[in-house]
Amino acid sequence: MCETCGCQGTTLMSANASVSTSPADTPPLVERVSDSLQNGIKVVIGSNRKSPRRLKSLLHGTVLGHPLHPAITDVPIGAWLLAALFDIIWLIFPVANLWAARGALAAVIVGLLGAVGAAVTGWPIGAIPTALSGEWASIMPCLM
Repeated sequence: MCETCGCQGTTLMSANASVSTSPADTPPLVERVSDSLQNGIKVVIGSNRKSPRRLKSLLHGTVLGHPLHPAITDVPIGAWLLAALFDIIWLIFPVANLWAARGALAAVIVGLLGAVGAAVTGWPIGAIPTALSGEWASIMPCLM
């Protein structure tokens, strides 16, 4: 224990101070084991160093200077409107415009990929929704 403030940290002792090894000064076995386990887990998960925030910065758009989510939300909207237009063209002239059916399928796939991208960039990273805290409201737009 620290002699100056009473914390559990270590301090530098003077050169002529003796180190006592009485049983009252050593922590119990459970604390020593838990401290060593905590240090081992910190090394494994890398919490001893600053965590990389490149992915979070990219998804939130801080690299670009503005959020990325609003720009990506236009991709599925435009793709699905284009798919609806291609479907209408194909319904009017089904034999002559087979390209419209293929275009509609491609537009739907692009829209789905864009929707996944918009959901990933719009999701609050690190937030775990719980029913009690009311954070389920952030999930509802994704489910609709």
